[in-house]
Amino acid sequence: MFCHQLDAAVRILPDEAYGAITGNRALLQHLLAMNIEAEKTMMAPSAIAEMVVSFFSGLCIERNLKSGKASSTLKIENFMTALRSL
Repeated sequence: MFCHQLDAAVRILPDEAYGAITGNRALLQHLLAMNIEAEKTMMAPSAIAEMVVSFFSGLCIERNLKSGKASSTLKIENFMTALRSL
């Protein structure tokens, strides 16, 4: 449900704002993939970068909810532990 609401909210953005958001997200994902590639991972760096961007996008949304603020540090630590195994 939330995903559908967010999708609807994004669609009403002016084209320039939508372009800025998607362009910055693509650049961030590309830069992350370049850094991840230096680590010689077993999984494709672009796939890991996509997971990282998705995780932190979700974390940002969660942090704006009252229930999500307290557990962010543990979630990040657990996510980084999982990433190191890829």
